[in-house]
Amino acid sequence: MVRQLLNFRPQQLQLNALSMNNWTNNRQQRPKRLRFGKECSLVCFFVFVSLYGSVLWKHHQHVKIVQVVENDTFELKQNSNDPIVSVNVVDRISDTSTKRQEGTPKKSGGKFAYAFLLGGAMSTKPGSDHRGGLFSVAVAAHNLRRHNSTADVVLMVQISTSSNATRLPQQQTEILQRLNIEVIYLPKYADPKFEKFYNLMLEKFRILGLNKYDRVLYLDYDVMPRCNLDYILELSYVGVLKENVVLANLLEPSSGGFFVLTPNGSDLQKLQSTIMEVENRTMHMKFPHWDTATGWGQAFENGDYWITSKGEKGYEWDWYGVQTDQGLLYYWTKYIQQSVSIIVQHSIEQWGSKDGRVWQERIDEGVLQQQSCSAGPKGKAPPYRDFVHLTGRKKPWHSNLSTLEQGIRSKPMDKLSSEELWLWLLKDALSSIGMESEISLDFIRGEVENAALGTTPGNRQRNMLIKNKAKVGWNQYQHNG
Repeated sequence: MVRQLLNFRPQQLQLNALSMNNWTNNRQQRPKRLRFGKECSLVCFFVFVSLYGSVLWKHHQHVKIVQVVENDTFELKQNSNDPIVSVNVVDRISDTSTKRQEGTPKKSGGKFAYAFLLGGAMSTKPGSDHRGGLFSVAVAAHNLRRHNSTADVVLMVQISTSSNATRLPQQQTEILQRLNIEVIYLPKYADPKFEKFYNLMLEKFRILGLNKYDRVLYLDYDVMPRCNLDYILELSYVGVLKENVVLANLLEPSSGGFFVLTPNGSDLQKLQSTIMEVENRTMHMKFPHWDTATGWGQAFENGDYWITSKGEKGYEWDWYGVQTDQGLLYYWTKYIQQSVSIIVQHSIEQWGSKDGRVWQERIDEGVLQQQSCSAGPKGKAPPYRDFVHLTGRKKPWHSNLSTLEQGIRSKPMDKLSSEELWLWLLKDALSSIGMESEISLDFIRGEVENAALGTTPGNRQRNMLIKNKAKVGWNQYQHNG
């Protein structure tokens, strides 16, 4: 069923408990035992023991409260005569007595996955090489599991139309299998003219067809997690975050490289129809074939706005990538689903619906601070600090291999650059499955690859592609894909 959907073709009161350190300090500060002459009467002794025992009992009550919190109980009572203390759902995930061991969040019972997309694989285009992307997914999966992630990892692969291959090479397939990465092949395009960056960006939303999961966190293949990101999925599943989670970035209110969706097969078909409708409407417009007032189908009215991670607000559909995944993601989660948590640095905008219209329920502050799994760069908010997006020239496979290896040999682990850490993780991943000596790293050659599908979806490319899709009734895939 999952594969059928993926192959679809369009037609907070925190409870502060008394710690043992505080109890020790209290004992040290307690007044010394009173003396009456040279000895104390037996009565005084019993009074002291009674008082001492009372303090111990109160401390015991505090310890019991901490244990109840850790057992995920929402309503706490010290005894039957005490009032109920309500604890926010955040405390259900966080540990109020001791700092949670990194990478071991409390389990909600949900089934989660990370999903990646690799397009134009096996392309015969000169200078193109999909191995950088493929091994970057291996790095991400390996580092997530090094930090105790229990979520599945899925890689959606689309083989290039220029190749006769229908699957990845056997050695690459074996690497992914040994690293426990599930590979799902997407249908090939019917013609090379459909194999463009714009189309590939829209393929991300096929994660809506992964119905066996309660939440899926999509990551671009050049995103390197610093640690275990499961907490984002857990918080969404228990309701601290909405069913959809979007991350504002420097130039856009919705990053296409990091977002959470809740899979639903019918939603996938609905979204595919939305794409077709908007493409059909905008291709007849004058250049740049886009309406900044309504965008994907909704004007910003009555104080509505979008905001970037820099705090810049906007009121039109005119941000970076708005015509592709970064606009569709914002439209789908906020205006169609009407249920999204938009993370903007330390703030989380919680959007829902009221009387059928989208509205901002509240803005939460600092909710993720205790959940962050990484020391990360100082000043950065989670989850921004918990991953690195290796964009442009920062892609490690665009670096010089010998330079990266020299850095690994000469620096301590905590001083490695992101690119050097990536290579260290790759070697560690291959070593963990006994294949390090078998894999060539000649794709790390210090020069920018000639990406099979390009790197940006320009306006002219988009409009020409849409016209070509219209000619075939938006049936741009091979029938045997």
